[in-house]
Amino acid sequence: MIRFFTLALVASAVLVGRPAAAQEASAAQTTPDGRTVLISKDFGSERWAIALNPADATVTGNVFRTDGSPPQFIWCTRLGTIGSSVVPGEIEVEIDCFGTESCDSSPCLASEWDHIARLPISGDFFLPARDPFVPFQEPDSYCAPSAYGPGSEGGEAAFEIASADCNYLTVVQNSRLSIEKGAPLFLRAWHTSLSAPPDSESYLGIQIGEDLLWGVRIPLPPGTSSNNPVAFTLFINGLNGVPENLVAPADVPAGTPIYLHFDNHGDNTYNLLELNRGGEYGPSLIDHDAWERASIGVPEAN
Repeated sequence: MIRFFTLALVASAVLVGRPAAAQEASAAQTTPDGRTVLISKDFGSERWAIALNPADATVTGNVFRTDGSPPQFIWCTRLGTIGSSVVPGEIEVEIDCFGTESCDSSPCLASEWDHIARLPISGDFFLPARDPFVPFQEPDSYCAPSAYGPGSEGGEAAFEIASADCNYLTVVQNSRLSIEKGAPLFLRAWHTSLSAPPDSESYLGIQIGEDLLWGVRIPLPPGTSSNNPVAFTLFINGLNGVPENLVAPADVPAGTPIYLHFDNHGDNTYNLLELNRGGEYGPSLIDHDAWERASIGVPEAN
């Protein structure tokens, strides 16, 4: 029966942890429209071939066994995120799964599906992907194109995101310069006063290639409101969670993707002003006019 097979697989195949070490043939790919992450990964002696649709928070696909028996079918919905890590691959995504065997003749009925379990799955299961922050993407994510773009703050060029019409966004551009691992970097960003719903949380992060450079979670405590917001905050080397000695996490050839990500609920504004090589007055790795949307599977309206 599907219920026995799948529960045994779940218990032994690291859905509650990370993929088995032997996964040379494993792969992940984003579809051309950016709306689905296709995943084919080994768990022990089984192969999971599934698709993640972040827009409707579903996971669907097949489980194959090495004995040549027919594949099992799974369908899961995302329930939420577990953990507070700023690294996308280190959080856990809770999913609720159903399973069935092949339907050999019509009609194929919904009643043939058995509930398996609610399970935590490691965020790195969904990586790599076009949007490396996709483990953070909740079912209610949306972002209007008018909510972000180059701007000017106090006469300085910046890249701005306004969360009134956008609660999840990842943008990408290629690094203008090469960087050696350990080379000093300078970061300057800020958010205006935050008035998102209390007991929620905002996130801001930058990744270079496959490595997270910096990320911060911004809690909005009880009592937060438009009349009692979280104050304007400057993120700069040595202040508010940015290491004083911020350095490149790896060797970065010119042309390596740089990702800027935020997620937030409320009516707030975020600005990235500088990401420089070598210090405050060093050459810039980025061009505020060059950011392109990486999270293109996110609906434009709620």
